[in-house]
Amino acid sequence: MSTARGDGGVADGDKEAGVGVSLDRVGTRSAGVRRWGDRSDAPSTAVAGATLAVTAALVVAAVVADGSVPAAATVGALVPAAVVDVRERRLPDRLVAFGGLVLLAATIATGTVAASSSIAGVAALAAPILALHLVSPAAMGFGDVKLAVVLGAAIGTLDWQLALGVLCLAAAFGAALGLLRGSDTVAFGAHLVAASAVVVLAAPHVTPISVIGVVTT
Repeated sequence: MSTARGDGGVADGDKEAGVGVSLDRVGTRSAGVRRWGDRSDAPSTAVAGATLAVTAALVVAAVVADGSVPAAATVGALVPAAVVDVRERRLPDRLVAFGGLVLLAATIATGTVAASSSIAGVAALAAPILALHLVSPAAMGFGDVKLAVVLGAAIGTLDWQLALGVLCLAAAFGAALGLLRGSDTVAFGAHLVAASAVVVLAAPHVTPISVIGVVTT
């Protein structure tokens, strides 16, 4: 309990107590900073290993089946973002941007030129998600929109129409998992990555129209 002096000042003991409280608050803020710093977006060894394995598998499958190496590499590179989304319900900008850099590098390395199709893929995949975000930001985060931009551009190197298949498949994955877990919220970004992986693997063997028809029926 604080003790006020007659002159309106604060007793020495109270000054020390006040300093103690101030130090406690500083310590709390410092602890908070340390906790924030400890939550690194850098993938763990296990996640990094899984990312390399998934990326290698998708790229090899794309090469063997004459698919899109940029799309395969990009989807694999976004595995860490999907893991964080599952754990924390957020999509770190740096991990999403990393996927974009991989897409750019792989496109340049392979000489893949599909600008118009990639732009159409972005529109097909990101526009509906952006609309949902604008209607209900709490239900659909802007991180999902940014992820959809990268994935839409990547899928567009195959065929922009396949982006519609990714959207439908991701929605189906999310709905199914939500029903199984009895949850109203799902990590939609992770489902976008998973759906993109399925489409990348299936694309060389089917037509875009058949992919859309399968996931919507």
